[in-house]
Amino acid sequence: MDWQTKTFFSAFFFLYISVVLSVEPSLPVYHFPTQFSYGVASASYQIEGAVNKDGRTPSIWDTFSEIPGKILDGSTGSVGADHYDRVPTDVTLLHNLGVSYYSFSLSWSRLFPTLSGDAMELNQKAVDHYSEEIRRMKEAKVQPFVTLFHWDLPQYIQDSGGWLNRSTVDRFVTYARKCFDLFGPDVNRWVTFEDPQQFVWKGYGLGTNAPGFCSNRTFCAQGNSDTDPYIAAHNILNAHFEVYDLYYLEFQNAQKGEVGIALNADWPEPFTSTEILTISRHLEFLLAWFSDPILIGGQQHGEYPTSMRETIGSRLPTFTTTERERINGSIDFLGLSHFTSYYVRSGVEPDAVGWAKDRATTILYEKNGIPIGPRGDSDWLYVYPEGLRNLLGWIHDRYSPIPIYITKSGYDVPNEASLSKEQAMNDSLRINYFDAYLRELVQSVNTDQINVVGYFIWTFLDGFEWEEGYSKRFGLVHVDPQNDFARTPKNSYNWYKEIVRSHKQYVPGVSPNGLVIGMIILALLVFIVLIFLIAYFWKSGSPQFETVA
Repeated sequence: MDWQTKTFFSAFFFLYISVVLSVEPSLPVYHFPTQFSYGVASASYQIEGAVNKDGRTPSIWDTFSEIPGKILDGSTGSVGADHYDRVPTDVTLLHNLGVSYYSFSLSWSRLFPTLSGDAMELNQKAVDHYSEEIRRMKEAKVQPFVTLFHWDLPQYIQDSGGWLNRSTVDRFVTYARKCFDLFGPDVNRWVTFEDPQQFVWKGYGLGTNAPGFCSNRTFCAQGNSDTDPYIAAHNILNAHFEVYDLYYLEFQNAQKGEVGIALNADWPEPFTSTEILTISRHLEFLLAWFSDPILIGGQQHGEYPTSMRETIGSRLPTFTTTERERINGSIDFLGLSHFTSYYVRSGVEPDAVGWAKDRATTILYEKNGIPIGPRGDSDWLYVYPEGLRNLLGWIHDRYSPIPIYITKSGYDVPNEASLSKEQAMNDSLRINYFDAYLRELVQSVNTDQINVVGYFIWTFLDGFEWEEGYSKRFGLVHVDPQNDFARTPKNSYNWYKEIVRSHKQYVPGVSPNGLVIGMIILALLVFIVLIFLIAYFWKSGSPQFETVA
């Protein structure tokens, strides 16, 4: 083989390597638009702890979790992840993770712990705490994505009727106004309510969550499963649009922020090909219960879904003409909490009451003995990533385009709570879950052209998982209560860190690895070509390179 051929093949080899490296990065690269944002999420009662510190008074979850038998492992959120006293450490973890947003909720009973007459009294220590937390986040280049209500209603408001009483709407507006005033200059994304369907159904229909209301007197001391969830939901929706209007009337011009609501929804896969209509009915009762009044236009604007109005009748509250006008369009973005999918078929489930009976669909996790997907630790969490894409498609087809954040998406590794810390670090099943769901989300954004603008992992820290207590672990960061609440990032934290970093470096059409390595290889190719030219002229006896005797 002559020298020219050798040089040619050397150049070709380096070119081949550069192409391979630019197409095959070491980690998956989810090619989202550059404005897409990654984040992590948490909730105040689940991680803060310090329930009796600095003036905080009980929320309904403090009260509920003290009732024997209500929490699976008999625990309470009194310690959570001890986040209240470890903000500097946790903000450092957020900074190192590199996420754009940290979604967290404020504790209403910490900010307004008492009443003076009928007026809520502001707690300056709580103001100082949240101001300092937000300040640290901003310094760490992490944007706060703040939720006003994530289930922990002050107990003193519950004692006055809670969300079954219209007066709670007015108090929520007062609370929100002060939050906008105090923290709004540093917050550009606000969520009024997180997962309200879960809150009202479990809290007022099943009694398995605070405040623990239901019709079953062997389980609940009070409540009416047939009416209470609908009344609570109606008041929550009124509170939502009141706060949205408040923000735009008094704060938006100066603060330039946005306000949304975060709704939970699983994907109901039809059990048979004849159950297609069952999908819509199920999602109307699950998601459109809250989203239709806000997002449906035309003659049906500001109304609950037709299927609900026809089935529930007079038990379902109605909006006045003025309320219909005000609630319609009252979000700047939609938050979507999605974890799992299941099969559905028409027909009422055995022993169903209230909303579940009205819904008239049956949930199944298996078909012919085969689960819909691999199960997590929770008995309701099955991995079915295509469900996320299907759900987003249903939302896209039903409503006008609106920016969507996936505000909660997560996985609890089977038996993780019983594993040693060393074993819990290797959470490859959690990584597999996120990888599969992000791949489907890429298809939703790039192929289906759905305007999803962010994805937030549930959750940042291991904490109190509501009625499951500490028996389930969703965190990217391991928290060890037996070792002074020491924080240790799991493998999923480090994986997510690299995903976030790759996204920030991503240039459309070029992988992050290829961009850097390709530049290096290009320089090498130029060098090889120069050597080739020098050698060619030298061998051919070009005058420019002749030796002078």
